[in-house]
Amino acid sequence: MQIAPPLLLRSRAGIVEASHAGAFSIRDTRGRRIAGHDDDEAWLPRSAIKIIHTIPFVESGAVGPEDVREIALAAASHLCEPEQIECLTAWLKRLGIQPDAVICGADVPLARGGRGMMRPLETGLLTNNNLGKHLALIATAAHFGEDIKGYESPDHPGMQRLFAVTGALCDIRIELGAAIPDNCGLPTAPIPLAGLALGMARLADPRGLPSLRQRAIATLLDALVLESRLFGGTHALVGQIIRHTGGRIIAKGGSEGIFVALDRWKGWGYALKILDGSAQAASAGIVELLVRGGSLSPEEAGLLRAETAYWNHRFSADRSQSVTFPLLSEISVPGS
Repeated sequence: MQIAPPLLLRSRAGIVEASHAGAFSIRDTRGRRIAGHDDDEAWLPRSAIKIIHTIPFVESGAVGPEDVREIALAAASHLCEPEQIECLTAWLKRLGIQPDAVICGADVPLARGGRGMMRPLETGLLTNNNLGKHLALIATAAHFGEDIKGYESPDHPGMQRLFAVTGALCDIRIELGAAIPDNCGLPTAPIPLAGLALGMARLADPRGLPSLRQRAIATLLDALVLESRLFGGTHALVGQIIRHTGGRIIAKGGSEGIFVALDRWKGWGYALKILDGSAQAASAGIVELLVRGGSLSPEEAGLLRAETAYWNHRFSADRSQSVTFPLLSEISVPGS
């Protein structure tokens, strides 16, 4: 059996210190393969799917296009920064529900003691990075007059809407009975990287989709750009990608080394999986994938590579470490 080269290889003075296997896909809005493999192996998308899962919330009319903060937080994995906590607190109060109605429950802050945090926060519902997605599901159910109890069930209309939009955009069939619980308690389903990349491409260029969905996607992406600090945090890579590219590129990561991105100018979607689940390797990998795909200018590439240079210690004179991307060397994109 031929073993594929690692996606990311980290060395110091020529000695390999870490090797991360991975897979990737780049697709256009018609599903045409730009680069990557036609591998049918499916992966759990984790929080990388949140952008797609926010579409039913926007389509429903439960949130207006002016409520950009709620839209951004619905798609976010929030980092407990002050503005995020403030907005989530107000949203929870506005819905008029008790905290125990939200099944994701308490969780430790995703960014513990980070630069954006106002103070150490006690673990609770507000520190669960998935809270925005859950509030969006509850708000949508309330808007339609549906029972919010059991909103996490695969049989609930809210979850069926999420599966329907995911299946339509990613061109896959999701069996409700085969759904797997994610960490936050909501059901999820595995998706091939080609399907995730296709879904991102259709967000990047929604022409050909129903007009209601086109409008919802435009509202959603504009909200993520306008409120990039709510969606991606002040210093996190997701927010930096939006800000360094002026909103042309939007990306979202998930647990266990998965990352997706979309290029609104090219109409392309990107998906990447690091097999050992390394978040650092996935962050560096998605930036390099965008570079190799021709979606980042040299200046943008330099800025974002610096954001993911986790292995170079800022206060050390030693720069003997090098990071290479053997698997991505095969990418050949005309004009990139």
